[in-house]
Amino acid sequence: MSEIIGRVLTSAGAPINGAIVLFVGDSPAHDDIAAVTNDAGEFRFAGLAPGHYELLVNSEWHGLRRVVVTVGRDESIPLVVQFD
Repeated sequence: MSEIIGRVLTSAGAPINGAIVLFVGDSPAHDDIAAVTNDAGEFRFAGLAPGHYELLVNSEWHGLRRVVVTVGRDESIPLVVQFD
């Protein structure tokens, strides 16, 4: 199984605490799940089957970002979502 380990940052590179990251998969093996970023702007989704996934990142002060990620078998994918 794979994982996505991410950070959410401002345009200046500062971490965004409290951003909601919604994980939406095209695989019937996964329900939609959500995470909230910590003080370092970090989030993690683990136990992922290979497939194409959409992450919707919502920050009250910075807006909404959409990121598409392709996950292979037994991968650890680092992901940085930076708002403009």
